Parts: sequence; C-alpha cells; structure tokens
Amino acid sequence: MQLKPIRIFVLFVASVLFLPILVEMGFNIAYGNEVFESVSSNVSAVAMLLGYIAAYAVTIYFARDYFKVTLKNLFKNISPQLIFFAFFAGLLFTVAIVELMILIEPPPEFGSENEALLSGTFLSRGVLILFTALLGPLVEEFVFRAYIFDAVKQKYSFAITAVFTSFIFMLPHMLSYYSYWPAAIILFCLGLLLAYFRKRHDSLLPCIVLHSTYNCGLLSLFFIAS
Repeated sequence: MQLKPIRIFVLFVASVLFLPILVEMGFNIAYGNEVFESVSSNVSAVAMLLGYIAAYAVTIYFARDYFKVTLKNLFKNISPQLIFFAFFAGLLFTVAIVELMILIEPPPEFGSENEALLSGTFLSRGVLILFTALLGPLVEEFVFRAYIFDAVKQKYSFAITAVFTSFIFMLPHMLSYYSYWPAAIILFCLGLLLAYFRKRHDSLLPCIVLHSTYNCGLLSLFFIAS
C-alpha cells in the first residue's frame, strides 16, 4: 500500500489550524465586525470542532484503504491490562508535566484559549471536553502514530521514525503554546512515548488511551486554574 505522509500532514494542518480561522473570519464578516476581531467562546469552540471534523474526514477520505486496515486491527493484541497500563502511563506523564510547570512557571497567557472555553457557556465547555477526551486523540493518533508512522517506518529505522513523527507532532501544537518553550520538550517527549507504545504493542488503541488521559489531565489543570 503506497502511503503519502506529506499530503496527509498538510491536509491535517490546513483543517485543524486554518479552517477555524476562516470560520471565525466568516462569522465576523457575516455580522459586520472587523475581520480579525475576537469572537465569542461559542464561535471559537464550533470553529475548532469543525476543524477537527474536517481533518478526520479528509484524512479518512484520502487514506481510506489504510483506515480500513487500521480500524480492523484497532483491537489487535489488546487486553484490559494494556489499556490500564496506557491509562497509568498517561497519568504519570501528566504528573511529570505538573512538576515541570512548578519548576518553570508558565507565563499568564499560557493555555488562555482553553481557559476561555472552560469559562464560557455549556456549549464551549462541552466541545472542549469532547475534543480533549475523544476527537483530538483519535484524529492525531491516526495521522501521526498510524499513517505517518507507518509511512516513515517503511524506509527508516524506528528511532528515526519516532523522532520524526514526534517532531512534526510538536510543530502544530507549538502555535498555541509558543509563549512557553518547555511545551516543545513536553510535546516531543509525549510523541516519543506514544511512538514507543505504537511499536511495542503494534496497536493504535493504547496510544489513543494514553493521549486522551494526558489531555484530560492537562484540561483538569486548566479547569482548576480558571
């Protein structure tokens, strides 16, 4: 099966990063506001949700044969003990991040977008929880730890594959966390941990569970802070 990782990565970035911006701009134009004026938490949440739905749709469409194989093998080599281990690893990673954030305190604006959604309406909070717990991990693990991981692994060693996928996994996220440089290390190390789980257990489900646990742990911190 011929895999085209560059195309999938570009489609993912375009959907997740640029589509929400276009939705917010379109909302402002429709209501006669300044094009780049800040929007409400509801509009921001809906724009983010549409971006990830679009990312999932286009990646499934352009990688539909690969998606069928991945879905078929999703529960391959899975046991309750493995799911618990992935969950526990996610919790431990979150604890390590808390310790790092205590040592190197983030700036006040760090995570402000998530805090704005959490302090918004029921809709914005619901979308953020849905995105954090399910949609984000599903889309990102399929793109980075499944499709791109397998595409790179066809030509290079696991070490190169793990480093490369972790690096490009880090890049889009840093647009939101650029004000806090340790976030780059955090995201890169998370990518390496997820790559290890992908290789060690030859399944995507533990990666999704670990990623979701970490996201929910981080979201809980933002909730407490807000």
